[in-house]
Amino acid sequence: MRLIKLSILLFSFFVGYLSYEVYTLPDIQNIKQCGKSSMHNIWLCHSGKDYVALEDVSPYFIQSLVISEDGSFYKHKGFDLQELRNSFIENLKSFKYKRGGSTISQQLVKNYFLTGKKSLLRKLKEAYLTYLLEKNFSKNEILEKYINLVDFGREIFGLQSAAHLYFNTTPSQLSLAQSIVLVYLLPSPTLYSQVFRTHKFTKYSKTQCTKILDYLFKFNKITEEEYTLAKVDLETVLNLDNPEYIQYVKSIIEKNEKKKQSKVTL
Repeated sequence: MRLIKLSILLFSFFVGYLSYEVYTLPDIQNIKQCGKSSMHNIWLCHSGKDYVALEDVSPYFIQSLVISEDGSFYKHKGFDLQELRNSFIENLKSFKYKRGGSTISQQLVKNYFLTGKKSLLRKLKEAYLTYLLEKNFSKNEILEKYINLVDFGREIFGLQSAAHLYFNTTPSQLSLAQSIVLVYLLPSPTLYSQVFRTHKFTKYSKTQCTKILDYLFKFNKITEEEYTLAKVDLETVLNLDNPEYIQYVKSIIEKNEKKKQSKVTL
């Protein structure tokens, strides 16, 4: 009898706790308003100077992003079960976390509403908010918000800033090769953006960029002519010396040096 009472008590506590967590979740409609993301404290506002509408983004970038990050984006309802299965199998085989299974919708929810803290509760919140996001917003609305919030490197958030700093261009003018390189950065922006400092691809980065290009051609997103030209363009796409990017790198170095000096002083 005591065991039954204890089980009922624990179950009631669990249900009450979950109810409280659901009740205190942020309103999914908040993403329509101007606000700061929970993950990186980035200002996301439609009227902001760095905000870019989806219609002003190069189709090459959109195609590269979707085919690389979330191939079933326009088909699923927020969760790609096949990708989750593939990720689980690959991570199990390698005995380490090599591949994520999050969709663009899940990544947007995590970056805007939640934090990077890994826990079962956070995953449950992410799942519920993703469900609400897909229910209340169109795919293009979700994609537009994601593009304006995503991390492209150390302190570079949103496509507008990335296109300007890395290639001295606008999102609408991004070439196929430039789009592929920017999408390549997304799984690990701080690490992968090193290619812009060295002005050359590593063996891994070249393979990954070529893979994205191959997928675009394989699934008929680009023509054979576009494929051939982009393959040539990838050979020189990192050669651009953008003065503003050079200044940005210097500012990052100076900031890190100041942090080191302050620690020594303390």
